[in-house]
Amino acid sequence: MPPPPHQKPENVLKRAHELIGVNQAPAALTLLHEHITSKRSRSVPIVSLEPVMILLVELSVEQKKGKLAKDALYQYKNISQNTNIGTIELVLKKFIELAVGKVTTAQAKADEVQSTIEATTATSNVDDLEATETPESILLATVSGEQSRDRTDRAIVTPWLKFLWEAYRTVLDILRNNARLEILYQSTAMQAFDFCLKYTRKTEFRRLCELLRNHVQTAAKYSSQMHAINLNDPDTLQRHLETRFQQLNVAVELELWQEAFRSVEDIHTLLNLSKRPPKNVMMANYYEKLTRIFLVGENYLFHAAAWSRYYTLLRQSAALVAAGQGKKADNPPASDADLQKAASFVLLSALAIPVISTSRSRGAMVDFDEARKNKNSRLTHLLGMNQAPTRSRLFKDALSKSLLQRARPEIRDLYNILEVDFHPLSICKKISPILTKIGADAEMERYVVPLQQVILTRLFQQLSQVYDTVDLSFVEGLAQFPEPYQVSRSTIEKFIMNGNKKGDLSIRMDHATGVLSFDNDVFSSAKAGHSGSGGGSAESETGTVQRLQSTPSEIVRSQLTRLARSLYTTCHYIDPEFNKERLAARNAALARAKAGAEQEHLDTIARKEIIQKRKEEASELQARREKELSRQKRLREQQLQEAEDKRLADEQKEREEKRIKAEHDRVRKEELKKQIADLKMNDKALDIDLDDLDNLDTNRLRAMKLAQLEREKNDVNERLRITGKRIDHLERALRKEEAKKLNIDYEAQIAEDRKIYEQVKAKTLKEAEEKHAASVELKHRLSRLVPLYEGFRSSLHERRRDEFEKRRRDAERELEKQINLRKKEHRDRKLREKREREERERQLQEAEERAAREKEEQRLREEAKRAELAKLKEQREKERQETLEKAALQQRREEEALARRKAEREKPAPAPARVPERSQATEGRRPPVIGSGKWRERESSQPEDAPPPARGAPIERTDSNERSSGGPPRLQLAGSKPSWREREAARAAAGGGAPAGASDNAPPPRRFEPRGGAPMDRSGSGRGDNNRAEPPAPAENLPPSRTAVALKDVSPSQICQVFFVFASVTIITIQTLPTTYREALMDYGARLENDSRQSLLARFLDCLQVPHSWFLHFYILSVSLSAFWGWQYVTRGTVLRNIASAQVAAGNKPPIDISQVYVAWALMALQGTRRLYESLFVTKSGSSPMSSLHWLLGLLYYASMSVSVWIEGSGAIINSWEDEQVILRPPKRLALGVALFTAGWLKQQQCHKYLSSLKKYTLPEQGWFKHIVCAHYASECLLYLGLCVLATPSGQLFNNTLLLGLLFIAINLGTTAKGTKEWYAQKFGAEKVDPKWRMIPFVW
Repeated sequence: MPPPPHQKPENVLKRAHELIGVNQAPAALTLLHEHITSKRSRSVPIVSLEPVMILLVELSVEQKKGKLAKDALYQYKNISQNTNIGTIELVLKKFIELAVGKVTTAQAKADEVQSTIEATTATSNVDDLEATETPESILLATVSGEQSRDRTDRAIVTPWLKFLWEAYRTVLDILRNNARLEILYQSTAMQAFDFCLKYTRKTEFRRLCELLRNHVQTAAKYSSQMHAINLNDPDTLQRHLETRFQQLNVAVELELWQEAFRSVEDIHTLLNLSKRPPKNVMMANYYEKLTRIFLVGENYLFHAAAWSRYYTLLRQSAALVAAGQGKKADNPPASDADLQKAASFVLLSALAIPVISTSRSRGAMVDFDEARKNKNSRLTHLLGMNQAPTRSRLFKDALSKSLLQRARPEIRDLYNILEVDFHPLSICKKISPILTKIGADAEMERYVVPLQQVILTRLFQQLSQVYDTVDLSFVEGLAQFPEPYQVSRSTIEKFIMNGNKKGDLSIRMDHATGVLSFDNDVFSSAKAGHSGSGGGSAESETGTVQRLQSTPSEIVRSQLTRLARSLYTTCHYIDPEFNKERLAARNAALARAKAGAEQEHLDTIARKEIIQKRKEEASELQARREKELSRQKRLREQQLQEAEDKRLADEQKEREEKRIKAEHDRVRKEELKKQIADLKMNDKALDIDLDDLDNLDTNRLRAMKLAQLEREKNDVNERLRITGKRIDHLERALRKEEAKKLNIDYEAQIAEDRKIYEQVKAKTLKEAEEKHAASVELKHRLSRLVPLYEGFRSSLHERRRDEFEKRRRDAERELEKQINLRKKEHRDRKLREKREREERERQLQEAEERAAREKEEQRLREEAKRAELAKLKEQREKERQETLEKAALQQRREEEALARRKAEREKPAPAPARVPERSQATEGRRPPVIGSGKWRERESSQPEDAPPPARGAPIERTDSNERSSGGPPRLQLAGSKPSWREREAARAAAGGGAPAGASDNAPPPRRFEPRGGAPMDRSGSGRGDNNRAEPPAPAENLPPSRTAVALKDVSPSQICQVFFVFASVTIITIQTLPTTYREALMDYGARLENDSRQSLLARFLDCLQVPHSWFLHFYILSVSLSAFWGWQYVTRGTVLRNIASAQVAAGNKPPIDISQVYVAWALMALQGTRRLYESLFVTKSGSSPMSSLHWLLGLLYYASMSVSVWIEGSGAIINSWEDEQVILRPPKRLALGVALFTAGWLKQQQCHKYLSSLKKYTLPEQGWFKHIVCAHYASECLLYLGLCVLATPSGQLFNNTLLLGLLFIAINLGTTAKGTKEWYAQKFGAEKVDPKWRMIPFVW
């Protein structure tokens, strides 16, 4: 039978629910599993497949089919891992949740069953209440060895625990080495750890740890796969560290110390890989667990070293928290009590390090065994130490950290007794009270036994320095400890023998006399004879036990040294030359060293450079060699891989062909067997060999089947014929007998029906009579209430009628009132429309009259202009004639002068007495005029006796092209045209009716001194001398500077634009600075609180900080300036007039209309008012400071922006003052600008309200904040863009001044948004912030 066709997931889900409804859950699970594992399901949408998978998980958990669920989950992961990761997480979480729920339910059921069993056993099943045990319970306990509770749990809870464990393993295997499922993987591992801890599953915990280690190794091996985890990623490594720390905690709680140590090694490996320093609280947990592990392993030396590292970490954490450089959550609690406790444990664990090596713990002895060295090296690296710890180093480190002052008093006394004081006869007596106190503490009680070993060691070390022999009973009397910790004589003997065996002690014991002899042989072992016997212990090289005198062995060992030292001193006293020679040799050596030091230094540097160069060459050569080897290896591996792939492909193809052929044969045999079975013939009738089906002919089977069908058909027809004949005979017989009894039956039936009819009729009549009697009685009873009912009804109708009449009258009055009101409104509207129509007609008439008047004035101006041009032309013609005449006169004068010079040369030389006359003649004669300019001609035409013209007050020279009409002419260069100012001056001169240079307002001419020294006469220039003042001092005639001229030409709008550009460039420049300086200048608020300001600039800027609440000053200034400019406009103030006049005088840009000025000013005032209201009543001012640079830039920005909204309309403002009838026209871009402004205005108000409702340092996630980090900044840019569009001059795209203001806003807020996003990513995680835009979607 062929397999069923592929069905849709919806149909499969529906069919599964139907099967569940008829209690066929296994069939439904099989159906769902086949659908999920089908190859055709790979192309089904995940949305349709997800409900099928969830139902499959539910059914598999209900039926405990873990293998089916595992196969389906693997297949579902392969289908959806490249399209939708979220659905995998949903299904796996559902799987774990259902399994946990089943375990909880089973636990509750087991508790209920156990309580029932206990109750039943305690009451009914116990015959004798005094008997604690019954024979049955004794036999059952002997056979099973379990109690009733264990059997109940094993029967009910254990199967579900096993299923839950398999579920955890399955989920972890599915999620391994997938970066996109990393978070779910870690959370599942945490749940598995909690499972092992809750149910004390030690075996499963070991398997779980091994499974996680294999996963990490697999991830490192297959790191090049798609979506593989990267252990170099700080976040991934941090998650693995957290998981390993949880693993370590659970291992310690379960007392699995070997697994705990392996977990520590895993953590240490991950810490070495991590580029981010771990948190102090994690490292504190790490060292605390190490102390417990080493203590259980009786490795007291590394146990003390771990406590030392733990105490150092606590001190660092306390310092960081006190300085405000770290969070409390990231550091372990480090109060004074915690530090005292840690210090006490550090000192006590160091004191408990055995001085004499025992069989299991050899103290701090440096073992020369390679395995021991490797183990010590591993443990040292686990603690993060540079060298292996020793007992002396630990004490030295403790003293340097002032641990004695922090430790408990009894621990401090114990240290002084064991390490400082020398008291062999009372050491145990002094220590006994301290041991009692230590034993009273549950945590310190574990150190009593190792402390006893140290105390006995110190006792024998100190006795060996005082006595040669000592009685054993005396020693036993000295070694007295408190009662719980008393040591016996055998223990002391065992301790001595162990010390002698290890070589740490040298004591002889005479059991016959009970005497201990300390070895004083001068040739004894150096190890045994060492002071303090520290050769194999944790003692330092110099020993820590106080000495009374040197032992003979020490004297023998040091006699050669002492002899050499004495001979050396004697040579100094006997032979003074020896010392001089030594000093001379030393000085010569120093001189040689000093002379050759520089050259040696240079040689060393050169040698170092050569060595470095050779190293680099060798490394490069090695790198090239390794690269070539790796390339060849990669090629070989690639070739081998290709060959292997080809071989596998061939094998796969061959296997597939064999499988298909075998499948075909199987299907054919099954078809043949089915056909043979359909024949329904016994084996004797069949002439077929069932073992040789391969050679069976199907045609023969088909013929046999047809013959069989024919026989069956004939048999059926024969049986039907016989049966029909028999039924026919029976029917005939029945009908014959029935005809005889039909009449009798009919009469009986009629009698029965009549009897039933009479009974029903009598019953109906009786019920009708009873009902009638009851109704009559009810009528008589209710008839007494009819008058009362009628009276109540009439009174109620009367009351309702009065109320109705009252309401009707009120409604009529209200209706009349509304009608009158509507009539009045209609009349008022008609009158208002009439007045408006008359007003429009009057305005139209006035506009027509004004247009006619302007047209007439234009005509008069044109006529006057034509007259002026004609007059100017006539004047210029006259001047040309005068110029020609003057040129002829000048020509004649030159000829006469030439004739006189010629006559004078011919005359003899004049006498000296006539020199004054010639001087007079020279003074009376004018100097020759060079050139033929008009101003020179006018000057030459002046009479000689005319007074020199007076010099007026100098005026400021604003342009190099501005010249007085009477001054020297400008050079008319080729192609030059008259400027606008020249045309205006010519038009003004023509309008006044005076010739050029005759205006009273024209500047006075400059006076030029002739070469002879006499002033040049300009009286004939035709310029009047009216209203001319005396010439000022020469210093006041200096021309203005270039800076003054440049500043005079700069308009107020350009000043605003320069400020916006300068502020924007400043912010961009700050962003290019190093991070420390940039954060010191720009960060404020929450981003400034966690900053450790250590730079000089940061400390300087701390002095210039202002409170964050000073943001309020910006909006107070904005609202105040908006009100001030409005008041200036209404009162026509001087400040507004001067600024507007300067803008009109300096600017030649097209101005904006007065209506644009009104709307822009109103919107700016509205924005400032709203921000002021929000600062006062909505937002919460933080306590953090901000930079004074922020505050100053904000004040200057709002001051400039209050001017920028109307500065382009300065001409419109002045015209509105001069023309009382200003016609307001709506701006062309009013709708667009107001729409943009309103959208940004409303959105920013909404954002600020939402931000103020959040808790402090909460990530906003509503509205625009879902896609933009700083949505309120984007809203502010949008409303300023609306202002820029609204106030655009005609012929331009934007208002340039407001556009530059918008640029400054975008740059300033953009840099702030960048820092805000980085801070959000650091605080809330990059996965929540990275998909969002900073401020402007699709741009920034």
